[in-house]
Amino acid sequence: MRQVFLSSVATGLEEHRDAAYAAINGLDGYHCVRMEDFGARNAASADFCREKVFSCDIFVGLVGPRYGSSPAGINTSFTELEYDAAVEKDMLRLLFVTSEDFPVPSNIREDENAHKRAVLFKNRVLEHRVVDFFRSPEDLAAKVGRALHNSQPGSARCQVYCLPALVRPEGYTERLADIQVTVYGIQRPEEVDISLTLSANVTNRTNAANVTGPSARG
Repeated sequence: MRQVFLSSVATGLEEHRDAAYAAINGLDGYHCVRMEDFGARNAASADFCREKVFSCDIFVGLVGPRYGSSPAGINTSFTELEYDAAVEKDMLRLLFVTSEDFPVPSNIREDENAHKRAVLFKNRVLEHRVVDFFRSPEDLAAKVGRALHNSQPGSARCQVYCLPALVRPEGYTERLADIQVTVYGIQRPEEVDISLTLSANVTNRTNAANVTGPSARG
């Protein structure tokens, strides 16, 4: 079961979060982790969010026009802290950004300082990731489902090239064969286990007559 962390501000994106949540849990082999399900915890909120992000395999972030709330004593929002944790873990990150004409009711608009932070965060995301844009909950749900489907690792395929061993005229092997393996068609090549079974006959012959010493063996 692949654990997917859903990150965004809560206010103003309630229906969109619900749609993304349903889309994620509607896929076989996926489970959505979101703050609505955390409940009361005996832990600092920022540390707990970071811990939850680290426990997941995939980060789905919704970046909107609002920056959102921050932990006490910290200027960085919960949403950006969660994104930072995903970057630190180097986990698969799928980012969805609200369209330019996304409506923001006047009663939930933030002050100028928060707006500037929201713009900086959005620009940071746009700079480091290929994102998709959304306007409605239905639009977002379809795009989240498609992105998760496309992120599934394909079956690993290998190309193997063997450089023949160097055998001297005298009949012994100076260097064994070099084997180069190229793996492609997957998301994270470093996580692929490769086992090779090699069958080779190697002859290393020496002439005992040319070896000195009391324990020389041919």
